[in-house]
Amino acid sequence: MASGWREHIPLTYLTDSYCSCSTLDPDINQELLTVNTTAGIVTTTSKPLSSDGEAHLSFREWSEAWKRHLHLIQDHHLDEHNSWSIHHNHIRDAEDCNTKWSLWLAYDIEICRRSCSDPLDPAVFQVNIWQDLQPDFIMRQTME
Repeated sequence: MASGWREHIPLTYLTDSYCSCSTLDPDINQELLTVNTTAGIVTTTSKPLSSDGEAHLSFREWSEAWKRHLHLIQDHHLDEHNSWSIHHNHIRDAEDCNTKWSLWLAYDIEICRRSCSDPLDPAVFQVNIWQDLQPDFIMRQTME
């Protein structure tokens, strides 16, 4: 985040449970060590961030993660903080958030992903993205 926001940070990495677990468990380290024995060089590279579980976050977990996410944005991309705060509040305060939580979560994830590569304003509700996600939500609801 400090060197530029070029990759989506899955919110699973910002939940209370992940943050408390990662400080206690050294195996959760997000670095890969590469050893070149010939040259005697050890280098580190970041592991790709997995999005496993992100689409299944509860509203509580999402809220925990967004609290940290907004702090990161404020610390490293202050000029974008207001837009992201509006985006967050729009989802948090949506009247149908409870009944359409998985759709709102999918929308949030998609906005965060696309913002890393596409010039979009997260403060503006992206109707086209919402409409693209709706059929999957309706199908899942029908199946349930």
